[in-house]
Order: sequence, then structure tokens, then C-alpha cells
Amino acid sequence: MKIIIGSAISFSLIGGKDNQEDCLSGIDNTRPQSLYVLCDGMGGHERGEVASQTVVDAITEFFACRPAKVYTEDMVKEAVNYAYDELAHIDNDPDNDHIKKPSTTLTLVLIDEEGVIAAHIGDSRIYHLRRGEGVKYRSRDHSLVQQLIQLGEITEEEAKTHPRRNVVTRWLQPNPERRFEPFVQRITDVKPGDAFVLCSDGALEFMDDATLLDIATDPSLSDEQRTRRLIDAAQSGGTPKDNFSLICLRVKKVKTGSGKSFFKRWYTWAGIALLAAAALAGAYFWQQRHRPALTSCMPPLPPDSVTVPIDTAETRRINDSLNLVLKREADSLQLEHRKDSVRKAHAGKVGKPS
Repeated sequence: MKIIIGSAISFSLIGGKDNQEDCLSGIDNTRPQSLYVLCDGMGGHERGEVASQTVVDAITEFFACRPAKVYTEDMVKEAVNYAYDELAHIDNDPDNDHIKKPSTTLTLVLIDEEGVIAAHIGDSRIYHLRRGEGVKYRSRDHSLVQQLIQLGEITEEEAKTHPRRNVVTRWLQPNPERRFEPFVQRITDVKPGDAFVLCSDGALEFMDDATLLDIATDPSLSDEQRTRRLIDAAQSGGTPKDNFSLICLRVKKVKTGSGKSFFKRWYTWAGIALLAAAALAGAYFWQQRHRPALTSCMPPLPPDSVTVPIDTAETRRINDSLNLVLKREADSLQLEHRKDSVRKAHAGKVGKPS
């Protein structure tokens, strides 16, 4: 499978915060790109923007040094562990576990030959959207309100205004007591026109899933129009209290590669057939070339089966002798026959009465 992204757009706005703590990986629509990362830094004066930037840089560097046709869940987890290692370098007081440290959420999308990998830690979200079918995938937030929803104590609508809606249950930070692992989802059902969205929780403060689906998958919108409409939707109820950032990827083509695989198999078998034919031809010509040598190496025939060549003159002499003997025998037989006839005739004359 080969997924071709037709366009990728992004924005990152400060919202009601004093500083921008969200961080996004760079987007280049002029070349194929397989990795997209968005992080939401947390901590305010505790330098959440440093944590988010560190993780984005670490994840980007990790996969830039390890290009692959197919990525795995283990590779994603290894990349996250590398990000934890890099976060340790920004810890001003690594031995003090009682102070609040810079931290961040993580979302990433990887595109490979088997589809898409979506991975996240925290309450930043990933969507897979398809026009006419709705939300194909939505990451489950690592947050307190999400746990309350799963327990049935509150609804999703109530979660939007819950006083503790910003409390996350998983995050990345320097030198944690426990390294939280990402939740990794492999998505193989990808079609042209699909959209993948990565966003911080601030972008969803006033924008619901239905609105996001409609704008992200609208085929009539240009990149500029789509960006403008998404920003307007994110601010439809006013300016979000938090930073709000978003990446939207639009799938242009999906090549399954079945035809390519067929030709690969055809070329493989054709190559095997040619090699076999070449081997047979080589064996035949080698046998022809070395036939005298093979004959000379054969054991001698037994004496009674040895063929002795006969001289031609000797053959004529023997034939002449045989012919002479046969002629004499024939002449003798003819003579005896005549004598016998004479005797019979004479006997007949003697026996008649006078």
C-alpha cells in the first residue's frame, strides 16, 4: 500500500494563554512526508514549551535516522523512550521529585506501506475521518474525565464543562518515576478523500466532531479555505482558554500495490526459468565438449566383445575361396545328377523284352 497525502495544513495559536506551549513538526507539501507530530506542553512557568519542543525534536530525529517501509509498535515505543532520554537534559533539578517539572502530551502519525500508525500520550487527540461514513477512529484521551466517562459517571457533554477536564493521567516529563507508554493504533482501512487530524485539546473546546468531520473532509475547499474554517470553528464560542493547534492531512491516492506484487512475482519466476534454462544448456554443451574425455575414461570391453578390423584384401581372398568351393560342390552335384540319369535310362533299356 502506498498512501499519497494530497495536502497537509496546520495552525498553532496562542488562545487565552500568555505563551505558546504547543509544538508541531514541520510540514513540507513539496515532498513525501511520513511523520507528523503535535505536542501540547504543560506547566506554564515550568517551561511546558521546552518539553513539547524537546519531544517533537526527539521523535523527528529518531525516525529521520531510521527510515523504514513498515514501522512497528516497538519502534514507536523506542522513539518515545528516546524522547524521555532527551527530556532528562532539560531537568534543572533531577534529584528533586517534589517540584513541578515541564511536561507535555504527544500525538504522532506515521505513514508507511501498510497504512497509518497513530500513537498518543495524554489528551491531545488523533482522528481518522471519512466523508459519508463519519469518524473511523478517535484516540481515547488519557484524562480524568475520560475515565469518568468510561465508568459511566458523566457524559461526553458533561466532560466538556467538568471543572477537572484538564487533568491528564498520562504525560511525558524529565526523569519520571514511571515512563508512560503510548497507545499505538494501526490503521489499514485508508481511502482517497480520508482525513487525519492531530490536535491539542484547546482546538476542541468549541468545535465538535461533526464540525471537524465536515470541514476536514470537504473536497471543495482549498488549503487556505480549510485552514480558515477550522480556525473559525475552534473559536466559534470565543477565544479558547488554552493554546489551540491542529494538523490536517488529506489523502489524495491509495495504491494497493497488488499489480506491482504480481509483476514482482512474474519477474521472479521468469528469472528462475531463465536460470534453469541456462543451467541445462550449460550442462549440455559441457557434455558435448568433454565427450571424448569421458569415452577415454570408460573401462575396456571384455576380450570376447572386442571388434577386430578385417583387412579388405583378406576378405576378398576368403570370399573367392568360398565361391570356388561352392562352385566345385555345385559341379559335383550336377555330375552325379547326370550319371544317375544315365544309369536310370540304361536300366530301362535293359529291362525291356526283345
